[in-house]
Amino acid sequence: TSSTSREDKEAINKKQIAYLKDHEQEMTAYVKAHNANITQVSYDWDSIKTVVGGNGTPQGGDEILLVFGYANGSDLTNFSLNFTLDENKMPKIDSIGSDNLYRVEKK
Repeated sequence: TSSTSREDKEAINKKQIAYLKDHEQEMTAYVKAHNANITQVSYDWDSIKTVVGGNGTPQGGDEILLVFGYANGSDLTNFSLNFTLDENKMPKIDSIGSDNLYRVEKK
């Protein structure tokens, strides 16, 4: 069953990436709207991972999908976007968030 679950996870991951790529313009608009210094955005689609969000309780919060990206063409200006997941483990585009976009400075 572990190989089946690995295959399931890979299939879900591919669907998540496809969904995010379909919404890349909205993601980029979000990034640029939260930091005027960001003029160019790229995403590391291989970086996508699911984590349990912390909410101060021992069991943690909901699952969150993270995707990492780079601003203004530099690996030094990395950031992450997070999304809550629906019941099918798909990201909800209207739940997009980030807590580190403010770090990106002008070149």
